[in-house]
Amino acid sequence: MKRLLSRFIVVCCLFSSSTGAETRLPIEHESKRLMLALEQSIHETDWSNASDLLKQLDSLDRDLPNEYRFLKGVVLSEQGDMKLAQESLEDYVIEGGQAADSYQQALLLITTVRGRLTAQEGLEVTEKPTALLQLPALRSEKSDGYIRALQALYLTDDPKFALIQQINSLLAAHPYTGSRLKQSEMNSSRSFRISNVDDEIVVQTKSIENGHPSLTVEKVNVSGIDPYLRYTCEAGMHACWISHPTNVHVHWLLVDKDEMVASELNDALVYLIRLIQKGA
Repeated sequence: MKRLLSRFIVVCCLFSSSTGAETRLPIEHESKRLMLALEQSIHETDWSNASDLLKQLDSLDRDLPNEYRFLKGVVLSEQGDMKLAQESLEDYVIEGGQAADSYQQALLLITTVRGRLTAQEGLEVTEKPTALLQLPALRSEKSDGYIRALQALYLTDDPKFALIQQINSLLAAHPYTGSRLKQSEMNSSRSFRISNVDDEIVVQTKSIENGHPSLTVEKVNVSGIDPYLRYTCEAGMHACWISHPTNVHVHWLLVDKDEMVASELNDALVYLIRLIQKGA
Protein backbone atom coordinates (compact mmCIF):
# COMPACT_ATOMS: atom_id res chain seq x y z
CA MET A 1 0.00 0.00 0.00
CA LYS A 2 2.82 2.40 0.88
CA ARG A 3 4.54 1.60 -2.43
CA LEU A 4 1.31 2.30 -4.33
CA LEU A 5 0.79 5.58 -2.47
CA SER A 6 4.33 6.73 -3.20
CA ARG A 7 3.86 6.05 -6.92
CA PHE A 8 0.64 8.07 -6.87
CA ILE A 9 2.41 11.02 -5.25
CA VAL A 10 5.21 10.93 -7.85
CA VAL A 11 2.69 10.87 -10.73
CA CYS A 12 0.79 13.80 -9.22
CA CYS A 13 3.99 15.80 -8.84
CA LEU A 14 4.99 15.15 -12.44
CA PHE A 15 1.55 16.12 -13.68
CA SER A 16 1.56 19.30 -11.60
CA SER A 17 4.93 20.42 -12.97
CA SER A 18 4.00 19.67 -16.59
CA THR A 19 0.81 21.73 -16.44
CA GLY A 20 2.57 24.77 -15.03
CA ALA A 21 0.86 24.79 -11.60
CA GLU A 22 2.12 26.80 -8.64
CA THR A 23 5.76 27.82 -8.43
CA ARG A 24 8.02 28.98 -5.61
CA LEU A 25 9.86 31.35 -7.92
CA PRO A 26 9.33 35.06 -7.23
CA ILE A 27 7.39 36.74 -10.01
CA GLU A 28 10.45 38.46 -11.51
CA HIS A 29 12.15 35.08 -11.98
CA GLU A 30 8.98 33.34 -13.15
CA SER A 31 8.40 35.99 -15.83
CA LYS A 32 11.99 35.58 -17.03
CA ARG A 33 11.55 31.79 -17.12
CA LEU A 34 8.39 32.11 -19.18
CA MET A 35 10.06 34.58 -21.57
CA LEU A 36 12.94 32.17 -22.16
CA ALA A 37 10.47 29.31 -22.69
CA LEU A 38 8.52 31.47 -25.15
CA GLU A 39 11.67 32.26 -27.14
CA GLN A 40 12.53 28.55 -27.23
CA SER A 41 9.03 27.58 -28.40
CA ILE A 42 9.21 30.15 -31.22
CA HIS A 43 12.66 28.86 -32.20
CA GLU A 44 11.25 25.32 -32.33
CA THR A 45 8.08 26.54 -34.13
CA ASP A 46 5.95 25.00 -31.36
CA TRP A 47 3.14 27.51 -31.78
CA SER A 48 0.67 25.71 -29.52
CA ASN A 49 3.06 25.87 -26.56
CA ALA A 50 3.99 29.46 -27.46
CA SER A 51 0.32 30.41 -27.30
CA ASP A 52 -0.02 28.83 -23.84
CA LEU A 53 3.07 30.69 -22.64
CA LEU A 54 1.63 33.98 -23.90
CA LYS A 55 -1.47 33.39 -21.78
CA GLN A 56 0.67 32.63 -18.72
CA LEU A 57 2.70 35.80 -19.23
CA ASP A 58 -0.44 37.88 -19.75
CA SER A 59 -1.84 36.56 -16.47
CA LEU A 60 1.17 37.80 -14.47
CA ASP A 61 0.55 40.95 -12.46
CA ARG A 62 3.76 42.52 -13.68
CA ASP A 63 5.03 44.89 -16.36
CA LEU A 64 6.79 42.75 -18.96
CA PRO A 65 9.91 43.79 -20.92
CA ASN A 66 9.40 45.37 -24.33
CA GLU A 67 10.80 42.28 -26.06
CA TYR A 68 7.58 40.51 -25.03
CA ARG A 69 5.65 42.69 -27.49
CA PHE A 70 7.89 41.48 -30.32
CA LEU A 71 7.54 37.81 -29.36
CA LYS A 72 3.77 38.24 -29.00
CA GLY A 73 3.62 39.77 -32.48
CA VAL A 74 5.53 36.82 -33.93
CA VAL A 75 3.16 34.27 -32.36
CA LEU A 76 0.00 36.18 -33.29
CA SER A 77 1.14 36.51 -36.90
CA GLU A 78 1.65 32.74 -37.08
CA GLN A 79 -1.81 32.20 -35.61
CA GLY A 80 -3.33 34.45 -38.29
CA ASP A 81 -4.38 37.30 -35.97
CA MET A 82 -2.76 39.95 -38.15
CA LYS A 83 -4.42 43.02 -36.63
CA LEU A 84 -3.33 42.25 -33.08
CA ALA A 85 0.09 41.14 -34.35
CA GLN A 86 0.53 44.49 -36.10
CA GLU A 87 -0.49 46.39 -32.96
CA SER A 88 1.94 44.46 -30.77
CA LEU A 89 4.84 44.87 -33.20
CA GLU A 90 4.19 48.56 -33.69
CA ASP A 91 4.03 49.06 -29.91
CA TYR A 92 7.41 47.31 -29.71
CA VAL A 93 8.99 49.61 -32.28
CA ILE A 94 7.45 52.76 -30.75
CA GLU A 95 8.56 51.78 -27.24
CA GLY A 96 12.07 50.58 -28.08
CA GLY A 97 12.96 52.62 -31.15
CA GLN A 98 16.07 51.76 -33.12
CA ALA A 99 17.82 50.60 -29.94
CA ALA A 100 15.43 47.66 -29.57
CA ASP A 101 17.18 44.30 -29.99
CA SER A 102 14.75 43.09 -32.70
CA TYR A 103 14.08 46.48 -34.31
CA GLN A 104 14.82 45.47 -37.92
CA GLN A 105 13.11 42.08 -37.61
CA ALA A 106 10.03 43.82 -36.23
CA LEU A 107 9.91 46.27 -39.16
CA LEU A 108 10.22 43.42 -41.66
CA LEU A 109 7.49 41.44 -39.93
CA ILE A 110 5.22 44.49 -39.83
CA THR A 111 5.61 44.74 -43.60
CA THR A 112 4.67 41.07 -44.00
CA VAL A 113 1.70 41.39 -41.63
CA ARG A 114 0.39 44.46 -43.44
CA GLY A 115 0.74 42.64 -46.75
CA ARG A 116 -1.25 39.69 -45.44
CA LEU A 117 -3.94 42.00 -44.08
CA THR A 118 -4.20 43.60 -47.50
CA ALA A 119 -4.43 40.20 -49.18
CA GLN A 120 -7.10 39.04 -46.72
CA GLU A 121 -9.18 42.12 -47.44
CA GLY A 122 -8.82 41.65 -51.18
CA LEU A 123 -9.41 37.91 -51.32
CA GLU A 124 -11.94 36.52 -48.86
CA VAL A 125 -11.95 32.81 -49.70
CA THR A 126 -14.18 30.16 -48.15
CA GLU A 127 -12.80 26.64 -48.23
CA LYS A 128 -14.90 24.24 -50.31
CA PRO A 129 -13.11 20.88 -50.44
CA THR A 130 -15.46 19.30 -52.98
CA ALA A 131 -15.85 22.17 -55.42
CA LEU A 132 -13.69 24.66 -57.26
CA LEU A 133 -13.21 27.82 -55.22
CA GLN A 134 -14.88 30.73 -56.96
CA LEU A 135 -12.60 33.65 -56.19
CA PRO A 136 -13.90 37.20 -56.55
CA ALA A 137 -12.29 39.41 -59.17
CA LEU A 138 -8.98 40.68 -57.84
CA ARG A 139 -9.16 44.39 -57.15
CA SER A 140 -5.97 45.89 -58.49
CA GLU A 141 -5.45 48.21 -55.52
CA LYS A 142 -5.51 45.24 -53.13
CA SER A 143 -3.11 43.08 -55.11
CA ASP A 144 -0.89 46.10 -55.72
CA GLY A 145 -0.76 46.82 -51.98
CA TYR A 146 0.25 43.24 -51.20
CA ILE A 147 2.92 43.21 -53.89
CA ARG A 148 4.31 46.58 -52.80
CA ALA A 149 4.60 45.22 -49.25
CA LEU A 150 6.57 42.24 -50.55
CA GLN A 151 8.79 44.49 -52.65
CA ALA A 152 9.63 46.46 -49.52
CA LEU A 153 10.25 43.25 -47.59
CA TYR A 154 12.62 41.80 -50.21
CA LEU A 155 14.15 45.15 -51.20
CA THR A 156 13.34 44.86 -54.89
CA ASP A 157 11.55 46.80 -57.61
CA ASP A 158 10.62 43.59 -59.44
CA PRO A 159 7.09 42.46 -58.47
CA LYS A 160 7.53 38.96 -59.89
CA PHE A 161 10.77 38.48 -57.97
CA ALA A 162 9.07 39.61 -54.75
CA LEU A 163 6.17 37.19 -55.25
CA ILE A 164 8.48 34.28 -56.08
CA GLN A 165 10.58 34.99 -52.98
CA GLN A 166 7.48 35.00 -50.78
CA ILE A 167 6.07 31.84 -52.37
CA ASN A 168 9.36 30.00 -51.89
CA SER A 169 9.60 31.30 -48.32
CA LEU A 170 6.17 29.86 -47.53
CA LEU A 171 6.99 26.57 -49.23
CA ALA A 172 10.31 26.23 -47.40
CA ALA A 173 8.84 27.03 -43.99
CA HIS A 174 5.99 24.53 -44.31
CA PRO A 175 7.23 21.42 -46.18
CA TYR A 176 4.76 18.57 -46.54
CA THR A 177 5.54 15.68 -44.18
CA GLY A 178 2.16 13.98 -43.98
CA SER A 179 2.48 13.96 -40.20
CA ARG A 180 0.70 15.88 -37.47
CA LEU A 181 4.01 16.25 -35.64
CA LYS A 182 6.87 18.02 -37.41
CA GLN A 183 10.16 16.19 -37.17
CA SER A 184 13.68 17.46 -37.79
CA GLU A 185 14.69 14.19 -39.48
CA MET A 186 11.96 12.89 -41.75
CA ASN A 187 11.84 9.55 -43.55
CA SER A 188 9.27 10.88 -46.02
CA SER A 189 8.61 14.43 -47.12
CA ARG A 190 8.04 16.66 -50.11
CA SER A 191 9.26 20.22 -50.58
CA PHE A 192 8.88 22.59 -53.49
CA ARG A 193 10.60 25.58 -55.03
CA ILE A 194 9.38 27.62 -57.98
CA SER A 195 10.96 29.93 -60.55
CA ASN A 196 9.80 31.70 -63.67
CA VAL A 197 11.15 31.46 -67.21
CA ASP A 198 9.23 33.38 -69.89
CA ASP A 199 5.60 32.15 -69.78
CA GLU A 200 6.40 29.15 -67.60
CA ILE A 201 6.38 28.47 -63.88
CA VAL A 202 9.11 25.93 -63.14
CA VAL A 203 8.49 23.72 -60.11
CA GLN A 204 11.31 21.76 -58.49
CA THR A 205 10.05 18.97 -56.23
CA LYS A 206 12.41 17.37 -53.74
CA SER A 207 10.98 14.13 -52.36
CA ILE A 208 12.29 11.85 -49.65
CA GLU A 209 10.80 8.36 -49.51
CA ASN A 210 12.13 6.02 -46.83
CA GLY A 211 15.23 8.17 -46.56
CA HIS A 212 15.97 8.19 -50.31
CA PRO A 213 15.90 11.66 -51.94
CA SER A 214 14.82 12.43 -55.49
CA LEU A 215 14.40 15.62 -57.50
CA THR A 216 11.91 16.28 -60.30
CA VAL A 217 11.27 19.36 -62.40
CA GLU A 218 7.97 20.35 -63.99
CA LYS A 219 7.32 23.28 -66.31
CA VAL A 220 3.81 24.74 -66.50
CA ASN A 221 2.99 27.17 -69.29
CA VAL A 222 0.50 29.63 -67.78
CA SER A 223 -0.23 31.53 -70.97
CA GLY A 224 -3.96 31.55 -71.57
CA ILE A 225 -4.94 29.48 -68.51
CA ASP A 226 -7.43 30.53 -65.83
CA PRO A 227 -5.26 32.22 -63.15
CA TYR A 228 -7.76 31.57 -60.37
CA LEU A 229 -6.45 28.57 -58.48
CA ARG A 230 -7.98 26.25 -55.91
CA TYR A 231 -6.58 25.29 -52.54
CA THR A 232 -7.85 22.59 -50.20
CA CYS A 233 -6.89 21.50 -46.69
CA GLU A 234 -7.58 17.99 -45.41
CA ALA A 235 -7.13 16.99 -41.78
CA GLY A 236 -6.69 13.29 -42.56
CA MET A 237 -3.64 14.00 -44.73
CA HIS A 238 -2.35 16.73 -42.40
CA ALA A 239 -1.87 18.71 -45.60
CA CYS A 240 -3.03 21.60 -47.74
CA TRP A 241 -2.49 21.70 -51.47
CA ILE A 242 -2.84 23.98 -54.44
CA SER A 243 -4.53 22.24 -57.35
CA HIS A 244 -2.72 22.14 -60.68
CA PRO A 245 -3.47 25.15 -62.90
CA THR A 246 -4.46 22.90 -65.81
CA ASN A 247 -6.18 20.10 -63.85
CA VAL A 248 -8.01 20.81 -60.59
CA HIS A 249 -7.95 17.11 -59.66
CA VAL A 250 -4.15 17.01 -59.47
CA HIS A 251 -2.26 18.12 -56.35
CA TRP A 252 0.34 20.63 -57.54
CA LEU A 253 2.03 22.16 -54.48
CA LEU A 254 1.66 20.64 -51.00
CA VAL A 255 2.40 22.08 -47.56
CA ASP A 256 1.76 20.88 -44.03
CA LYS A 257 -1.78 21.68 -42.91
CA ASP A 258 -2.02 25.42 -42.27
CA GLU A 259 -4.99 27.14 -43.86
CA MET A 260 -3.53 30.63 -43.46
CA VAL A 261 -0.36 29.57 -45.31
CA ALA A 262 -2.34 27.78 -48.03
CA SER A 263 -4.58 30.81 -48.54
CA GLU A 264 -1.67 33.23 -48.91
CA LEU A 265 0.23 30.78 -51.12
CA ASN A 266 -2.81 30.45 -53.36
CA ASP A 267 -3.26 34.22 -53.59
CA ALA A 268 0.42 34.89 -54.28
CA LEU A 269 0.40 32.32 -57.11
CA VAL A 270 -2.70 33.95 -58.60
CA TYR A 271 -0.95 37.33 -58.56
CA LEU A 272 2.18 35.81 -60.09
CA ILE A 273 0.30 34.06 -62.91
CA ARG A 274 -1.55 37.27 -63.75
CA LEU A 275 1.72 39.22 -63.91
CA ILE A 276 3.27 36.57 -66.18
CA GLN A 277 0.21 36.66 -68.43
CA LYS A 278 0.43 40.43 -68.66
CA GLY A 279 4.09 40.14 -69.63
CA ALA A 280 5.10 42.26 -66.65
